[in-house]
Formats: sequence, structure tokens, C-alpha cells
Amino acid sequence: MVERVAEDGRVAVDVLPGPHDIAEGPREILDEVGRLGRRIEEATKTLKDLRQSHSELAARKLKAEMTLEQVAGRREDAAGGALPVGRLLARQCPARRMSEAEADEEHNWTS
Repeated sequence: MVERVAEDGRVAVDVLPGPHDIAEGPREILDEVGRLGRRIEEATKTLKDLRQSHSELAARKLKAEMTLEQVAGRREDAAGGALPVGRLLARQCPARRMSEAEADEEHNWTS
């Protein structure tokens, strides 16, 4: 309930619905909307965290793959013998995952 004074000095009372005056059905809807809003915020934060974790793991995986390829190349070099051109190119392109055959074919070279 709200009281107001009119310009001529008379007092008027307006009855506005307060938070306890809303019917039960609409109140339940508003409560559910609030709960859903909180769940959306939580899910958004979770997705953001997962996106960050995914980026970090992808970078770590790429670094590990490159390290493994370098180690494999060093082992081959230590075992002796020159590597065919395709293997050299394939090792230089780990992100593309170029196979030896693809590298040879792309550059029209044979090993």
C-alpha cells in the first residue's frame, strides 16, 4: 500500500501488489525463472573453464607429439643412415601430419 498526497492536499491511497500479494502460480514461475537463470550462469562458467582446459590440453598434446617425433628422429639418426627426403619433410611438418608418401608426392621426390 502506498500513500500519496494530491495537489489539492487530499491524501490518496494506492494499493499496489507487493511481493507477498502475487498469486502462487506466477510466484512459482518467477522462482523457477530465477533458478534457471542461476543454472545458466553456472553452466556458462563451466563451459568457459572447459574451453580453457581444452586449449591447454591441446597445446600440451601438440608439444608432446613434437617431442616424440624429435626423439624418434634422433634415434634414427643415431642408428645410422640418412633419412629419405619424405621422412625429413614429414618430421618437419608435425602439425600437418604429413606422411612420408604425401611429402614425397607433394614435392615429386622419391626416397
